[in-house]
Amino acid sequence: TAWRTNPVPFDEKIDSYFTTRLSSVRASLLLLKKIAVEKTALTGLKKQFRAARLAYKKMAVLTEYFNPYQTKQLNGPAIPRIESEVADIIIPPQGFQAIEQLLFADWDISTGHKQLADLADEMIRTLTAIEKEPDRRNKFKKELVFDAMRATVVSITTTGITGFDSPIAGHSVPEAVASLEGVLNLIPFFTS
Repeated sequence: TAWRTNPVPFDEKIDSYFTTRLSSVRASLLLLKKIAVEKTALTGLKKQFRAARLAYKKMAVLTEYFNPYQTKQLNGPAIPRIESEVADIIIPPQGFQAIEQLLFADWDISTGHKQLADLADEMIRTLTAIEKEPDRRNKFKKELVFDAMRATVVSITTTGITGFDSPIAGHSVPEAVASLEGVLNLIPFFTS
């Protein structure tokens, strides 16, 4: 009789994949922070920003659905927002769209590098919080992951290719492709 092992549960496979995507985004943000601290030229910063956001877009199929609050911290609009629990607390813009605004519209050589490093650092902290979420894998049920995939396709058609998510850098089409790759990467988990 051949030895058979139990198949790895769907939620565990997705969680493992998600951990890999989180690591990829973290690595790209750590590099962005590093080159900001080193006061790299603006062209190099923009290039690494684009790479980091493409890494994020591949992961966003899961974070936007399963971590909507953290998604606002990672890729919310570049406008101040009000804390939902306490109306007099205004949260400054953060995440990729705030970095895009900084790099492509508001760059100030005297303060930009520090602002960029601080924004990247906040995002790294958010990724750590997602990574350390207790029992995270339990939420990755087949029907919910499928719904997340469907929601991403709708999002790509409504905000992705229209430029809403990359209003200044004009990088919407490559980001839409990365988002679709994120969806396509999940399909094999449904067939194995």
